[in-house]
Amino acid sequence: MSSEPDSPLPPPLGESRLVTSPSTPHGPPTARKDCDARKALTRGLKEYLEQLQYTAEGGRLLRFRTVLDDYGEPEDLADFPSAVCYTLEEASYEARGLAPAVDPNCRIPGTNDYVVAMADYVQAIAVEAWCTDPVERDGFSAMLEDAFNPVIWKFGFLLDLPHYMGLRADYALQAKLHEDDDLSASRRIRKTRFTLLGRVPLAKIVTLPDAKPKFAVADGDPVEHAQQAALEGVNVILVTSP
Repeated sequence: MSSEPDSPLPPPLGESRLVTSPSTPHGPPTARKDCDARKALTRGLKEYLEQLQYTAEGGRLLRFRTVLDDYGEPEDLADFPSAVCYTLEEASYEARGLAPAVDPNCRIPGTNDYVVAMADYVQAIAVEAWCTDPVERDGFSAMLEDAFNPVIWKFGFLLDLPHYMGLRADYALQAKLHEDDDLSASRRIRKTRFTLLGRVPLAKIVTLPDAKPKFAVADGDPVEHAQQAALEGVNVILVTSP
């Protein structure tokens, strides 16, 4: 197999993009919200997997022919090699502080709308690669190991998600399993399953019409801050101290 992983293909316009540098800034927030937080994670992975390619032993170029962002339906035609991303077990919501975290830069350009992160949505995600023989599976497994640790400045990887308000998701590799049994072997199916832990802000769009928001650090009780703001007739967005 090649000693160096192939670079991902450039993502199509409007699709998820790998963050390749720790200094890469967040793009401006957008009003585009195609899905919930769960689908934001699986769709981001799907679009990333579609961009991958790998030169295996003998110069064979590997790419997935089909990638799904949820478990396949009976009417979906098998098209190998393929991959599917689906969630495992229940997700958890992790609070970011005493009050929703709001960045003064989270205003959607040209509007009075703000993208407000209420918490972090954390979900275990399975990525199954469906191949036709052990050699092909080994090549795709190597490709995915590289793709799930593509940079040297962090473990895992980050994706910018245009379909989810332009927010950024964090993925970390947890486990891998080669799935083999007599039935799969007789059908010439060889699977490998990676488990990742995905994290993305649980966010909503808040409109603050006809007012300039006042940003304050909530060092005390956020409820008291909100009550005082109401008495003063101003909109206060609380930013919790780190």
